[in-house]
Amino acid sequence: MSARKARSPAAVVLLVMIALVLVGCAGIFPPFDAPIIPPTGLITTNIHAPLILPKGSVDVTEIQDHADVSTVWIAIPFVTTFAWGDASLLQGLEMSRLREVHYADYQYTNFLYLLRMLEVRYYGTH
Repeated sequence: MSARKARSPAAVVLLVMIALVLVGCAGIFPPFDAPIIPPTGLITTNIHAPLILPKGSVDVTEIQDHADVSTVWIAIPFVTTFAWGDASLLQGLEMSRLREVHYADYQYTNFLYLLRMLEVRYYGTH
């Protein structure tokens, strides 16, 4: 019979780190849709981009206010996802005095595909 070697703590830490990095590879496509979807990183991603592109030109001097809304979610790989918040247009209109939305942009942040946040800013007039 051969004696089994015990794994060193450094090897266990290395295996855990590799597993955490590979978890990010499971989500090849980002979990959002937008006019332009930039590439996402394996460890962290922070994207700022337009969500609603204006039709024609927008006079920025007409923009009177903006509404910020967000949603956050935590993913436990292959088990479940916990999410809270509402980044919808309706929520943005309810939280502000906007009556008309001219355009919107978003910021998407993720860390190892475990902690993710989507913030949307709607720009418009009263």
